[in-house]
Amino acid sequence: SAPARQVMEKILKGTALLKLSTAISAARTAYTEVQFQENDMFTSGEAVMHQFQELLNYGKWQKEEIEQKRIGMLSIDKEKKIYHCPSCNYEVTRSDKYCKTCGSKVPRYIFTALAT
Repeated sequence: SAPARQVMEKILKGTALLKLSTAISAARTAYTEVQFQENDMFTSGEAVMHQFQELLNYGKWQKEEIEQKRIGMLSIDKEKKIYHCPSCNYEVTRSDKYCKTCGSKVPRYIFTALAT
């Protein structure tokens, strides 16, 4: 969904994970392992950091999967010589001057772009 994508983009472009990771590393350096483990704030922060990293990794994986599917669909369209209206994505043929769905003029460049 669009809101989820926007949140993921903010996370990927933001510095929150870097700041949290830096703070956890500083705490690990400043305190002994026992002191670190006894402090709920440190252990909770570390758990959040790991969940955050897992979420980012999953988001990156999803983005790669979507891109691979998109590339696959484009290659199938290219093989089948299927063309789509740039305005509404409805299937059009080389002989169509106007889209049968939205009425937009079908630009000639879409036929040459997929032909290569």
